[in-house]
Amino acid sequence: MENDRKAPFRGVYARLLGLYPRAFRERFSESMEQAFDDLWKEQQTASVAAALGFTTRMAAETPGGILKEHASRLMQGDNMNSFRSIVVGAAGASHTANYYGAS
Repeated sequence: MENDRKAPFRGVYARLLGLYPRAFRERFSESMEQAFDDLWKEQQTASVAAALGFTTRMAAETPGGILKEHASRLMQGDNMNSFRSIVVGAAGASHTANYYGAS
């Protein structure tokens, strides 16, 4: 049952991780996915409200991290790939904020 509820959130999180710069993904995506799974399990044992809060925080915070990593790459001179990704990441962050009712 736990995996059934986690699957859609895990899928969205995996897609978000795909928006990080390649070097960052190669270095950190496995540990970030493991952290997601561990935190999910921890929140599931707490309460449904805790699990909802966890998924909302992850959906709100991850696009910011993506933008930060691409901005860092942009400042280091990898301009076209990072600029394109910043635009995509900003659009994703905006969509996430609208979806979850953030202002």
